[in-house]
Amino acid sequence: MQEKCIKNNIDFRSMEKLLDAERVKKITKRNNYLQQIIADEIEKQIKQ
Repeated sequence: MQEKCIKNNIDFRSMEKLLDAERVKKITKRNNYLQQIIADEIEKQIKQ
């Protein structure tokens, strides 16, 4: 990837930061989804 960045005149560190930000965003989204599933299941069990 570094070679492609250099070839296309793109700052490699900026690209790394962008990719890291996307990873964090995806992890956060997944964690929020899992939290919601857990909360829904708890609510369902309480109502029974």
